[in-house]
Amino acid sequence: INAPGWALSAEAFFYAIFPLALIVIQRKRLSARSLLWLGLGLWSITQVILSAMLASGFYAGYPSASHDIVFYFPLFHLCSFFLGIAGGRWLSVHDRNAVPPWVGAVLAMLTLGLSALALNNLPWFDNLFGAPVAIGTSVLMPLFLALIVSIALVDARAKWLLGQPLLVLLGESSYALYMLQEPLHRLFLHYVPIGLLGPQGRFYAFLCALCALAILVHRKFECPVKAALVRVMGT
Repeated sequence: INAPGWALSAEAFFYAIFPLALIVIQRKRLSARSLLWLGLGLWSITQVILSAMLASGFYAGYPSASHDIVFYFPLFHLCSFFLGIAGGRWLSVHDRNAVPPWVGAVLAMLTLGLSALALNNLPWFDNLFGAPVAIGTSVLMPLFLALIVSIALVDARAKWLLGQPLLVLLGESSYALYMLQEPLHRLFLHYVPIGLLGPQGRFYAFLCALCALAILVHRKFECPVKAALVRVMGT
């Protein structure tokens, strides 16, 4: 019905295991470095298994049950979860002011450029490693983690820019945007003739409509539901 909805299964799984993971982290006193190595180890094992599955007769292409297992099975995204915990742990226990502001800015620009380059040249990974790569199953997560951490280290002026209300609102509405992109796109393809606005005009109209709808859903649905859940759990 809505292909991006596959992510809900992985996220529900992560939310379910997070309390247990937190208990283990506290009891074992796992440092950010230990969590990072754990995440990178899971990432390496995951990518090897997925490449082997893609190269074998198991994978039957899209659409198929094998495609769903390779690309959507929550365990194959578990490395992203632990790498994210490692990043959060590091930022919570280290003094960000100890890192010179220019270092965070340089790292942010470098990782942002590398991320854009990687996303625009995804088929390149197959040739790089000489084996099929399951693009979309956390392949780029180490790079994304470096980008997130480096942005958190930039100086106050950049944080001021990223903290502008409009950018914060767009960020908070981004999940609704992700979930609504396909159904709204289907409506556009059906009800907005390409001759009416032209290809570029229809794209920008779709983008504006999608952002507006995502903000509306965030404000009128997600926020009230979150507030209700907080009240229920608080009582």
